[in-house]
Amino acid sequence: MERAQIMSQRTAQHGAAILTAMITVTLVATVAATAIARQSSAVDVEAAERSRIQAQWLLRGAMDWSRLLLRQDAQSSGAVDHLAEPWAVPLQETKLSAFLAAQGGVKDVDASSDMSEAYLSGAMQDMQAKLNLLPFFTNKGEGEQSLIHHPVQRLFQRLGLPQSEYEVLKQALGQALKTEAGSTRPLPPQTLQDLVWLGIAPQTVQALEPYAFVHPTVSTVNINTATAQVIWALVPTLEWAQAQTLVSARTQKHFKNLQQAQDIVPSAVFPSGVFSVNSQFFSARGQVRMEGIALAMQADLQRVNAKVSTERVQSVGIALPVGIQP
Repeated sequence: MERAQIMSQRTAQHGAAILTAMITVTLVATVAATAIARQSSAVDVEAAERSRIQAQWLLRGAMDWSRLLLRQDAQSSGAVDHLAEPWAVPLQETKLSAFLAAQGGVKDVDASSDMSEAYLSGAMQDMQAKLNLLPFFTNKGEGEQSLIHHPVQRLFQRLGLPQSEYEVLKQALGQALKTEAGSTRPLPPQTLQDLVWLGIAPQTVQALEPYAFVHPTVSTVNINTATAQVIWALVPTLEWAQAQTLVSARTQKHFKNLQQAQDIVPSAVFPSGVFSVNSQFFSARGQVRMEGIALAMQADLQRVNAKVSTERVQSVGIALPVGIQP
């Protein structure tokens, strides 16, 4: 009897030992798996960060290339800017090695640099193809207000935007651009998107984006690059069909001076204080796609004669691989 009890106790102890060992192995395996998963995630994050930094450097190089294009354009074409020039041709997504080969004779990219599967795209835009909103809402005398707001109001009308939104814009920018000492006012917008903070609906800002921008410097509109909507908004006597005719005519031959535009639409007036045939302000946007990451950058550029300077650079978007958080 005692022997059976002893055997039973030994069997129970043996079973407990096996169970303990199995629990220990399970815990060790769980901890090891967790550590491996964390290490793998850390490696992925590090690789994504490395790719992001490489993409940033590539985009900065693309911005330098944009400035070079504008400088060469100033040296070759003189005082006229139009949409048939090299700076106006967008760069479709191209393998970086092919782009470098076309630009500088580089035949291949070292695979060890992780650039063999990098793709670059971009475009440059003439900001003076758009209507600069700020000059039309400066603190003028009461007698000038109805006239100076007229182009912006006409643009809202042409785009089918609510009149109420124009009134909000008129009041908000009027307050933001006050120059009286001691006046309480909101900060003037630095970009068109800042208008949302002044009470403009996001969909209105989105509709305005192809046709308007904000800049502290008063600038003319380039009649060679402006849309028919912008030209029509700036010339009260211009009919919509005439604005379309003007834009169509310049695709055949750009205007070397404002008189050539005047000859096409004799009934309209294109004053030199409002229009020009050249531009100083441009926006360059580039995007790099590599190893599952897409990074975009935008730079605002100003060209004075052949000198091109950068006013502002900002990253405008990043997409990381699935499962990776920035």
